Amino acid sequence: MQTITQKLAVLICVCICLMTLFISCCDDDNPVRPSHNDVDYRVYFTDAQWYNTYYAYHPTTGVIDSFTLPYNSSEAGMAISPDGKTMYLAPPGYIVEIGLDSYTVVAEHPTPTPGGGLIASPDGKYLAVMERDFYIVDLADFSVAYKDTNDHYAGRFTPDGGIFVCAGRDSAGPYAVELDIANGFQERRVSFADGSPFLVVPNHDNTKWYLLLCVHNDVFWFEVYDLLADSTTFRSLLRPGFGDIEITPDGRYVIFSQRGSEISAPPPPYFTIFDTKVNRITFHVSTSGLGQEGSLYVPVGGLCVTPDGKHLVCLSAPVACELLDFALEDFSFANYILLGYDRWLTNLTCQSSP
Repeated sequence: MQTITQKLAVLICVCICLMTLFISCCDDDNPVRPSHNDVDYRVYFTDAQWYNTYYAYHPTTGVIDSFTLPYNSSEAGMAISPDGKTMYLAPPGYIVEIGLDSYTVVAEHPTPTPGGGLIASPDGKYLAVMERDFYIVDLADFSVAYKDTNDHYAGRFTPDGGIFVCAGRDSAGPYAVELDIANGFQERRVSFADGSPFLVVPNHDNTKWYLLLCVHNDVFWFEVYDLLADSTTFRSLLRPGFGDIEITPDGRYVIFSQRGSEISAPPPPYFTIFDTKVNRITFHVSTSGLGQEGSLYVPVGGLCVTPDGKHLVCLSAPVACELLDFALEDFSFANYILLGYDRWLTNLTCQSSP
């Protein structure tokens, strides 16, 4: 018959074993902690230094896949279909469909487009191709639905795909242009006295635009323009500029970077979050202490938000060779990856629909 002391010893051993098991299950050196409820919205980008190299980043696991395609990754603009099943490339004279289940070429569609930047509409109907001449390609038959020979760059669709907004320039000067696709491609231009539009991003209902306006060289404004009131409701002076802008799917936060260039002032050690609810900057998210040993911080350039609003993926700048994954649910960094100093990463993009 066991004594009370023996029973107590057995109980203590059982408790220790259970505690050890619990701790071992919770211990994880990997900074990425995927949830079983997360959908793996892959974020894609290219490498301009390696002729035909493409990448897919998996936010749920922190893994990057690389794959090759028979198209120059420094020339072919890239976009992803809203459902995430198809990649579109725009080498000169073509729109190419890539099946993302196998990373294989589905079809090549001859077009008069000169290649360059590529943006897919969230309704899956159109592609915008921007390299000086500006084209809207109808995905129903890959015909050109709209063309403008003035310089256009850095555009975005509204979430319903009915409006496209971008920066432009003609002989009269710079402007922002709104193209109402749903109403016969009607065009409206807006000029700004305080700067030249570099990037224009509409909010969800196209009542406000978030802009990067170039004042002089690398001096920029981040500006909020109210279309209904025809007035600026917020602006902040930036040096350097040349950055990127992303909006979270719920429309609450606007995130912008200041990548600068190799000849401008160095990028700051943070990216910035603007709260649309209170109409002001609420966070400068520091990147100090991230990256490889000896680096002071990771300068941020390209931005991409996954359609579930959980991940902000960033590329370093102005020489892009690093990737950051910022978890928007708890405002913390989930991952850092250095892909090698011989890289020039660009064309960061993701599907637009959950």
